[in-house]
Amino acid sequence: MTTPVTPVPAAWYPDPAGSPRQRWWDGTQWTEHYSEPLPAQPIASLPYVAQPYGAQPAATLKAPEGTSAYNGFVYGIIGLLVLGNITVAPLFDPGYFASVTESAVSGAPNGYELFNVLTTLITWLFFALSVVLAFFDWRSLRDSGVQRPFHWAFAFLGAPLYLIGRGVVTRSRTGSGIATMWLGIAQIVINVVVFFTTFVFAFQYGLEAGSF
Repeated sequence: MTTPVTPVPAAWYPDPAGSPRQRWWDGTQWTEHYSEPLPAQPIASLPYVAQPYGAQPAATLKAPEGTSAYNGFVYGIIGLLVLGNITVAPLFDPGYFASVTESAVSGAPNGYELFNVLTTLITWLFFALSVVLAFFDWRSLRDSGVQRPFHWAFAFLGAPLYLIGRGVVTRSRTGSGIATMWLGIAQIVINVVVFFTTFVFAFQYGLEAGSF
């Protein structure tokens, strides 16, 4: 009976060649990424600083030189956000609110029922896909040498929040990737504009129809 081999997780390990550097193991093989050892300093010159359990110096969290902060998964998340904005475009059509308001007063169908159902389904589908893409994005960053990337589970709170946190973390680890933060902020601004525009239109046509 063959004993299953437990895979060694991706991380920095002592260079098997015997050099004082550390070498990145991607989970399946040794890569050409190396981490230079910190210069030795006299013990007397090092001030004592209490650190919480598990804390790591910022220098050890730096990704290998040349590590990219972008990949196809994060581009997919951004693409879903852009496509999701298209689904709210009809909300800026005054005729939509006029029809919905008249339907609410008279009880007659307004002709937008199918649109509302499709919009809801698309919104939930895009949400689920964003969470899945965030997981693969997180795993891709980790396997490429980015230590402790922004966790994919934050995507459950919304793709914009994940992009903001991801941008901050990748910027500190790789020196790039801040663009995703600005894209996340832009999406939040768009969401706020859509919300208030919808509220104003709905309130306006509600007053005209006498439903308020």
